Amino acid sequence: MRTKAVRSFIVFIYLFLILVALAGVNQLMARPATRVDPTRIADDIRDILDPDHLKLVASNESPFKPTSVCRQCHRGHDEEWTNSMHYLSWRDPIFKTFYNQYLSYLGNPEIISEETYETVMGKVVPPPYDKGERKERLGYVEEETQAQREVLRHGNLRTYYEYMTLKEVVKDPMIKLTREELGIVIHGEGLLPDGLLDGKSQINCLRCHAPGADLTMDKNFILENNSDGVFCDYCHLIIDRYDDIHYVILINSQIKQGPYIQTVSSSHCIEPSKLIVQSEFCKDCHQYTNPLGMQVFNTYTEWFNSDYNTGGNATGGNITTCQECHMPGYRGRASIVSDVRQEVFDHTFYGGNTPDFLKECATVEVESTIETANILLDVKVKNDKAGHNLPGDSPLRELILIVRLKGPEGETLWQGKRVYRRVYGDLEGNPTFSPWRASQVLSDTTLKPMEERVENFTVPRPDVEGNVYITAQLFYRLTPEDQPNLISNAPKPTRVDHAVHFIQ
Repeated sequence: MRTKAVRSFIVFIYLFLILVALAGVNQLMARPATRVDPTRIADDIRDILDPDHLKLVASNESPFKPTSVCRQCHRGHDEEWTNSMHYLSWRDPIFKTFYNQYLSYLGNPEIISEETYETVMGKVVPPPYDKGERKERLGYVEEETQAQREVLRHGNLRTYYEYMTLKEVVKDPMIKLTREELGIVIHGEGLLPDGLLDGKSQINCLRCHAPGADLTMDKNFILENNSDGVFCDYCHLIIDRYDDIHYVILINSQIKQGPYIQTVSSSHCIEPSKLIVQSEFCKDCHQYTNPLGMQVFNTYTEWFNSDYNTGGNATGGNITTCQECHMPGYRGRASIVSDVRQEVFDHTFYGGNTPDFLKECATVEVESTIETANILLDVKVKNDKAGHNLPGDSPLRELILIVRLKGPEGETLWQGKRVYRRVYGDLEGNPTFSPWRASQVLSDTTLKPMEERVENFTVPRPDVEGNVYITAQLFYRLTPEDQPNLISNAPKPTRVDHAVHFIQ
């Protein structure tokens, strides 16, 4: 009888543990998965049976912390990030369409192989860069008092103790270790080095769209994080930039880079970084010249030459960084265990994929002159809030102005249009949407920061009874209007601004 009772109790315990486990799985499944879905391997051009990469998985899970670890504390930022294009930079269907076109262009779907990629794992920082100098990265912290600098040594004390007991460590209030101990690497070449192969332009898409896979040679996207696009640990381990085109990354580290001088964490050490709040931090991925010499993406330079960087009259003397617009601050907590701050930074990375963010980034106004036979329209279009050209550098992006003359019943009596975009050409001078083919700019009607352009229209006076009026609408498109078959399920255009003008 007692034995039966014991067995019943054991069965009850097992059932209870199973229910707890299922609840945990359900909680995890409520958020986007960070591991590869084996049923979708073919879609992502992967082969999980590759013995070399199975060995890689077994020997080196990843030098980066999984996003599933970060979200345990940083739940707010994780939710913002999972709704961002940084999270979708590898998964984005528009990118996938062009990436597959690029593989077809090369004529070799196995280009990401042992023979064609170049690893940077374990690559030491070459001269003349000296990690010890830190390039004034922490200069403003060193001016603070000893008590304030002690903050850097708090956080995960066990981890910090392990670091400080390694050989050849400089005993200093600031964390200073050798390059080999910290695992400092330069990330710039990656799986597919830039250049020409058999007359074809090679570009490294993964370097920015899947930097974890690029850095770890994970050609099949098996490791956690690597299909998560631009993820937490990648950005927060960047300690510097090298040669103006490469990131210097502190891999395998519990020391995270952040914007605050005084902050602590119970999970990891925190080091304040000047770089992470400057526009230069964004440059390496939002500025790109292809092997044909064409600067396909020029966003950073456009900002650099604008009043947003120089503090010109148009911005009232203020300097505005990329982060201030695309990562606006709000009052809240950086983590579930942190104090409320007056300013934490939104990780949604607002941009062209965020309709609310686009509203009134450009504005339209209408003026008219009535003549005997015509109505003369002056439509002013201004890039009012974007710190770079509008639309962006991608040959896919378009800003479209639609002007209509409306009758008394709202019917369209006349319509005019202007399209703002940058058109690239290949070596033969043909228009191309492919960054790897671009060698020249055929036309550029994008609006520079703060630029106001006046579009003139001559409209025949309508022979109708009643009042007529003009509508001017400005739309932003992620894919070209004249290329409906370029990508399936293309996003609908977003209205940026509109104006109504009544004819007297």
